[in-house]
Amino acid sequence: MAQAWCFGEYHPEGTRSKDGEIHNFKAGAFLLAKDAGVPILPIVLDGTTTMVRRGWLMNWGNHITIKVLKPISKEEVAERDVKDVMAEVHERMVAALAEVRAEKNK
Repeated sequence: MAQAWCFGEYHPEGTRSKDGEIHNFKAGAFLLAKDAGVPILPIVLDGTTTMVRRGWLMNWGNHITIKVLKPISKEEVAERDVKDVMAEVHERMVAALAEVRAEKNK
């Protein structure tokens, strides 16, 4: 049996955050993961709000911190209610963002 790989980037809020905070999630990306039978890999980015300046000019001096969190297996995604998975991922991402920012401010 052939195995295929697929990558997709989804903003669980439905769009990029304009203020750098994590807002309420929408179910779309989580429903897609459940329907496709794939795991969810939460990734937290900090520092992206100053990456693009007015007029879509890139701020090449910008520093971005990326934190990859523990994935939720495709089996767990399939078994659990989408709202429960959303709540867990949201909680983990908010906590991870706070840790990243605390580390930056040391």
